[in-house]
Amino acid sequence: MTMKKGNIIILYQIDLEIYKKVKRENYYHFSKSEIVEKMLWGEVLILNDDKTLFHFQADLLKFFIVFADNLEKIVSGEETKNEVFSVYDDYHFSLRREDEEYVRILFNGQRKSLFTIKKLLHKIEAVKQKLYNDFKILYPDYEQLKNLDYLERKLVSL
Repeated sequence: MTMKKGNIIILYQIDLEIYKKVKRENYYHFSKSEIVEKMLWGEVLILNDDKTLFHFQADLLKFFIVFADNLEKIVSGEETKNEVFSVYDDYHFSLRREDEEYVRILFNGQRKSLFTIKKLLHKIEAVKQKLYNDFKILYPDYEQLKNLDYLERKLVSL
């Protein structure tokens, strides 16, 4: 597969077995952290144009929300480096701004790659929107969630 320079591919796959277990719970009263940590779990693939591949399992809502927030802090200049990690050791990203255009990402202390900051942020925001759409399909009664406003604020770009 050939990729255009600067292209980034981000894919996720929702684990339907875990989804079915959550669906049987009384998830309407989940706390803010329970919503983002329990409701959608799955696999993530991130492929950079240099063919660096990051593959891991994650609490999908939480991962993409935290990753976007931390990347936004780097874009704004508020921070030059930060970490995105799972408390279960499923993934650990170290993000460090290289210059105005690039961020270096170290994955699980081993693989690293240079990403175009704005393209990566744009891709992450698009994935968050798609994930929210999938969430609404999988949980058609999502409007009854106690903390829906929190989830929408975190996932939907204005």
